[in-house]
Parts: sequence; C-alpha cells; structure tokens
Amino acid sequence: MKRSNLLIILVLSMFLPVVAQDSYQYTAPEFMQCIYDQYSRNYLNINAMGRGHTGAAFNEGIENAMINPAGFTTKMTTVHMEFFQKGNVTEMNETEFRQYDANYNYETRPRQTYQSTNPFAFFGVGFRVIDNLSAGFSYSMDQSIEYVDFTREMKDESYYTLTPSYTQSRLSLATSYALKDLRVGMNIHYCIYILDDYRYYYQVNRTDMTETTFRFQPGIQYDYKFVSAGVSYTPKTDVTFDLDNGEKYDVTFPSLLTAGLLFRLDKIRFAGDIEYEKCSEQSDMFDDRLRWKIGMEYDYLESTLRIGFMEVPGVYSGSYLFPGKEGSSYDNPYAPIDSTGYIGDNDQSFLTAGFTIKTFLADISFGIMGDIKGDVPVTMGMLGITVDAARLGKPSRK
Repeated sequence: MKRSNLLIILVLSMFLPVVAQDSYQYTAPEFMQCIYDQYSRNYLNINAMGRGHTGAAFNEGIENAMINPAGFTTKMTTVHMEFFQKGNVTEMNETEFRQYDANYNYETRPRQTYQSTNPFAFFGVGFRVIDNLSAGFSYSMDQSIEYVDFTREMKDESYYTLTPSYTQSRLSLATSYALKDLRVGMNIHYCIYILDDYRYYYQVNRTDMTETTFRFQPGIQYDYKFVSAGVSYTPKTDVTFDLDNGEKYDVTFPSLLTAGLLFRLDKIRFAGDIEYEKCSEQSDMFDDRLRWKIGMEYDYLESTLRIGFMEVPGVYSGSYLFPGKEGSSYDNPYAPIDSTGYIGDNDQSFLTAGFTIKTFLADISFGIMGDIKGDVPVTMGMLGITVDAARLGKPSRK
C-alpha cells in the first residue's frame, strides 16, 4: 500500500507542473498583449473601414499607406484627418477577488468596462516630390484602451482607484515610387507605447511609462488590366518594458503580413484582403491571427458607397496567471484570491459600411463597423476629411 501511494505521489508530482503550464503567464504588460487587440486596435483609414478594411491593392492617399505604403500615391499636396468614436464593452477577463473585512469574506468582483476616449485618430500630409515619387508624414493612434476602473478598499475603509490605459501611436514617414504598372513603397514608423496608471494586482502603486521604437514596413503593388495586387510586411520588433516592483518584460510585437486583390469594373470595385499576424512570436500559448476581409465600393454621382465584412479570430482563451504575487503584502488585500484569471471567447465578425461625398471644399467621409458575433461587441464610427491643393486654389505640380 505504501508503495502504491508513493507511486501515485510521484505521478502527480510529474503531472501538476504540466497543468500549471496550461495558464498563460504574462509576456507583456497588461493590455499590451495580443489578446486585447480585440478591443484596443483602431481600424484607421476611413475608406478602408467602409469596405471591410480592405486596402492592400488600392491606390489612394496618405491614409492608405498605413495598410500598404505602395498603395499611397498623390499628384498634389493633400491633407487628410480622421476622428473616431469607439463604444464601451465589458472586459473579457473574469477574476475572483477578496474584499477585506474583519472576517475576510470572499466575493466575486463585477466585470468592468473598456473604453477609448480620445477621438483623434489620424492626421497626414501627402505630396509629390518628383514625377512618380510621392512622400508623406502622418500621426496615427493605432491602439487605445482604458479600463474603468480598478478600485481597492483599504483596511481603513478608504478606496484606491486607478484607470489603467494603454495607447500605441505612430509618427510615420511614407514614400512610394511608381514604375509603369509596378509601385513600391516604404513606411518608417516611430512607435510610441504609453502605459498610464498601470495596475498591480498585489501591490498599491501608480506607474506611468513611455517606450519608443522604430518599425519598418515595405510594400509592393502591381496592376494588370482590371486587376491589382498588393503586399506589405512589417517584421517583428522587440522592446523592453521595465516596470516597478519587479515586472520587466522583453516584449515581441509580432510580424504582420498583409496581402490583397482588387477587381475594377467601371464604377464598382471588389476587394479581398488577408492579414496574417504571427502572435505566437509574443507567446507560444497564442494562436497566430488571420484576419480575412472582403468589401466593395460603388461610385454614384459625386459620392462613393461602401460595404464590407471582416473576420477577426481571437488568439487565446483560457486561464492566465497574475504577475507579482511573490513577495507581495496582503496589508491591502483587495486582490485576487489566487493567482489566476480567465479570458473568455473573443472571436469577432464585423459588418462595415461607409460613404464619401465630394464637395467643392473637401471630401467628407463617414464609416462604421460593428461586431455581430457578440463575444467582444465593439462598434466604431469614424469621420474623415480630405482637402487637396487644387480645392484650396493652389495648382498641382506638372
């Protein structure tokens, strides 16, 4: 009997570490993980938004350089800006917390809300340098998420509240060169990663942090009769985030491959894109993400009408481990009971629509996209304005 008990203990001791590894351990600061892209990503380029966020094979203004730099061409100086509103959603993760009182009663913490409050999404200027060579500068708010809110009750019955947030914005230089039916382009992105009010589960601190890095995005497009094809690629990038209280991460921002086809038939255009994001480069517990997109647009009088669809699979669902429990104090014990939380299903299916009206002053565009699956029901609306030199009374270069 003793030998059989010993054998059981040995088997369990070998098996339990494997079970523990089934939970995701943070490989990046919270909200920076690929998991949260389901809310934090802002689908910029308002024309692309309306047609399922397709754009890899389109040849348009400075805003399309974000999808494929080879898809940016202009014959005159053009200014483009975008504003957006992203609806609030309930957080994806579920966590059991303990609330301090004399008897150490336990309770489940209500699920909170994600929001994004900054409406400014994009500003860009494009111009022609010489024949067939275009260049442009832009600022974009590519990711934004704010948690409302993270509150702890202290032993003295006071409250400590944080509103943690993460944003990723880019200052970008785009260039493209056209050679007959072939176009090549390059983006140089100066990426700015900002963490505000970063939350620690087992300690009480306020942490703000900013890190930066460069990323490069080459692209190519080719036209053949009524068909165009485009491809762009952004290699992975590693950035170190050294937070307080021992949290330090060497974060890998995954590589991204975008490819698309465009079919032009008089006043109507059909497009299909894929985006392959290798999220497993950030964590081997993440799936790689394949977004697929379809859309169409139709020119009618002085306007363009758009409609589309986009499928966005999640990269992870399951349990995760909170960082920072080791060496922490429970003097302020509004914290998880144990070290695990849970991420639910988070696949998304977006319907999109939009239109552009051309006026004598500017092109005014509207776009909207909304998830119909319901796991992470994000809705985003956008307003875009494009003004060029011709409409401002300045002749284009010849």
